[in-house]
Amino acid sequence: MTRRLRLTLLLLTAAALTVLPGIATASPQPGQGRGAEASAAQLRVIQHNTDHVPAAWDFVVDQVDAFEPQLVAVQEVCRPWFEALQAQHPSWTFAYHPRKLHFGNSKNPGCGGDWIGELVIYTGAANRPTMTPDYPNNNADGVEKFGMACVEFHREGIPTLGCSTHLSAFPTSGGRGTQPERGPQVQAIIDHTRPYRAAGWAVVVAGDLNMTSAGDNPNNTPIMSQILGPEVGGTGEFYDGSQHDCACRLTTPTTDKNQRIDYVLWSGNRTPWVGAATTERFDSPAGHHLLRSVGTLSRRIDSRSEYHQSGR
Repeated sequence: MTRRLRLTLLLLTAAALTVLPGIATASPQPGQGRGAEASAAQLRVIQHNTDHVPAAWDFVVDQVDAFEPQLVAVQEVCRPWFEALQAQHPSWTFAYHPRKLHFGNSKNPGCGGDWIGELVIYTGAANRPTMTPDYPNNNADGVEKFGMACVEFHREGIPTLGCSTHLSAFPTSGGRGTQPERGPQVQAIIDHTRPYRAAGWAVVVAGDLNMTSAGDNPNNTPIMSQILGPEVGGTGEFYDGSQHDCACRLTTPTTDKNQRIDYVLWSGNRTPWVGAATTERFDSPAGHHLLRSVGTLSRRIDSRSEYHQSGR
């Protein structure tokens, strides 16, 4: 072996053993430093409210096979459906928030007296941490217990929290309306996700909010403004993946009744307005359209993150 070759090998070995301060404890960042493509990670999301229609649940499963999303958010899921899919996919992580017992009717068996609720799935790995918190200010008679189901994971090294949720509909089980309930529910979403956003995590919240995002709706505008970002007149931390369709709040309807109430919301700290997601809709056996959303998670926290993490 020549002297020059021995010297080269020694230098390479020394470089491999060198640990720079602070790097050893950093989150993994695969591909970092390999050009522009290394600055972001793509995340594919499916969002759908099945209306407790069995055929709509089957449609979700088919779409998962076709689209291969990393994150799946489904609402009005009967517990037996979720348990059967979980048994078929032990390599996935599931979190389920039961909302109420659902008995169905002659036209739609629904859940047959079992639980109906919200489901989130991470298809990338099993046994990821989850949480299923209840929201405050649910309807007073306790028939429905609204909340969210969330899973923690890393998308190409970027820490990410994905959540599925459903907010109060009108009329609620007690007939008390929605305005007093949805505001605290949206605030609960912000509160539950704030520690993650403050720590630099990307957060994706998908679900049926039962509210249009249009700025001309006086009943819903104050509540939607809690969660939507400044570029569309809000004071919140999130951007709807469809807002770029028209650079405004109201975009393509998500229900057969021509309403815009289903959303995939991306936190502005990792998916800022300039890099917001895109969303496609697909007809389903349910009264809601299934949404496919593709977003870009930045490896750099947006410079406005101090605004988003200001503790409001």
